[in-house]
Amino acid sequence: MKFIPYSFSKISSHQTCPLKFKFDYIDKLGIFQKSKALEKGSFVHKWLENKGLGKDEKPSFKFTLSSKDEVKEYEEIYHKFCSSEIGHKYLDPQAIGVEIDFGVKYQNGKFTTTSYWDKSALFRGKIDHAFMLNDELWLIDWKTGKVNPWQNNLQIDMYALWGFLNYPNINTIRGAFVYVEHSEEKFITYKREDLSKLMKNVASVIRNIETDDTFEKKESPLCNYCAYREKGLCEPETGSEFASKFMKYN
Repeated sequence: MKFIPYSFSKISSHQTCPLKFKFDYIDKLGIFQKSKALEKGSFVHKWLENKGLGKDEKPSFKFTLSSKDEVKEYEEIYHKFCSSEIGHKYLDPQAIGVEIDFGVKYQNGKFTTTSYWDKSALFRGKIDHAFMLNDELWLIDWKTGKVNPWQNNLQIDMYALWGFLNYPNINTIRGAFVYVEHSEEKFITYKREDLSKLMKNVASVIRNIETDDTFEKKESPLCNYCAYREKGLCEPETGSEFASKFMKYN
């Protein structure tokens, strides 16, 4: 395969805009846009990782864009979440959680687990918070920022696929997007009989990328935040050109 190993962010790049995928993973232009939102997310994630391991230590973090007042806001987000009902639910000291790096291979017509560092992996990822509770595997992705009612479930689907492969005696996986800033969650329950469907869905998404030979631009409101648009590498579409492609992707 041309673009392995895949990750959710790599797949999401193609789903958001095939041209952006080309810039990122074929041309390897490496234009990365720093932002306060990324600083906030990284800082809160690191602190939650410590908390999940049973140690409430504020992580050392180098802020380059955020002001002191904004850093205080990030700290308040963390403390407010930890004291919330959902925070207690996912950071239960009786269910110590860990961040997990994982990989999944596809070889000889079969999916198997492998190391995150295996370059022949079909896809790989990092699960923010994972723990066992009542013979169920819980796989959590922390989200900072706004609650997204249309959150793409594929990320948690990939986690669940790995979970069932790695733990053959587990029959139930509970996956969740947890919106830390708002103490809300999007909860998904998987049963082992869902494994075949998960495999087909993930394979289908990856096949669509592997067989793409045009990598057309996909215009959307997200273009306003794209580093490639900012650098002048991608011009906005207007009029009938935009309308025809909008209908194609919707």
